[in-house]
Amino acid sequence: MELFSNCTGTTQKYLSKKFTEEPVHKIETQIEQCTKKRTNNKGNAYKFGTDLYTNIKSELTLLKSIVGNTNLQYKMLADNIAKEILQCSIDYFNESQEQEKSNNYLEEAMKLAKLAESVAVNDATKNRVKEKSIR
Repeated sequence: MELFSNCTGTTQKYLSKKFTEEPVHKIETQIEQCTKKRTNNKGNAYKFGTDLYTNIKSELTLLKSIVGNTNLQYKMLADNIAKEILQCSIDYFNESQEQEKSNNYLEEAMKLAKLAESVAVNDATKNRVKEKSIR
């Protein structure tokens, strides 16, 4: 938005909305889809969490470059992504443990927790990720 710093506040808001509308919509849709999939199939939550991260990474980077990482909308979206990925980690670990799976589910759950931590912006979300991470 530095490119438009000489524009009026109204023009800046309009341009910001125009440039962020599509990535915000895609991110919100991806979070919703991941939540539904995870709820219905916790055993595949690792895949759903990694897919969510992969599918939104470029949109989140674009959004951050447009509005900055202090923008409230950016913070909320990033934290919602982090929370969903963390929940994928928790559900995957619990389901794998319940099913007594022999694969290395602890390592995969930790990978998801690290992804969640890398996306989180607000201290409360970062602390929740650290608190819920399997140590």
